[in-house]
Amino acid sequence: MPVRRTALLLVLGMSLVCGCHSLQTRVSDDMIAARNYRESLMAWWSVRHIYADNEPHLNDFGRGFRVGYENVANGGNGCPPTLPPQRYWAARYQDDYGHEQVVSWYNGYSHGVELALADGVGHRNEIVTSMQLYSHANPPTEIALPHPDELNAPQGTTYEEGVLVPEPTAPALSPTPNDLY
Repeated sequence: MPVRRTALLLVLGMSLVCGCHSLQTRVSDDMIAARNYRESLMAWWSVRHIYADNEPHLNDFGRGFRVGYENVANGGNGCPPTLPPQRYWAARYQDDYGHEQVVSWYNGYSHGVELALADGVGHRNEIVTSMQLYSHANPPTEIALPHPDELNAPQGTTYEEGVLVPEPTAPALSPTPNDLY
């Protein structure tokens, strides 16, 4: 029995370790989506009173508003989808009243996008790179480093094509008559 339990724990441990990255990514994505959903609700409730008197289909407007806000918060470009959500495909939306509800959804979507852009939530998903940080800085200058052999070479020698070469010295000058006096 202890061998079976050990084997089971070993298999369970290995299954948790394999795919740890994908599990972490999934959890991170879910956390971001939950944050964006919560913020879209908070944004909607902060402006809902503005639309309450003028919008006949406030619930549909609010649904569109939250979806538009979330689209930008999730890194989208804010363009409305070609088709409304599937709930609006039902038969009960296939009359004038239903069409008004769909139009309210699209209007809400565009207002949600506008507020999300104004709030700046679309930039949170960008990963900052060194190119963004230092694109305006001067490029680094190239520095010529001495060869390691040159560092240990006696003074008065240079390193040329893999060989230490003594630097040429000027020939000794004979003293002139003026130097003697």
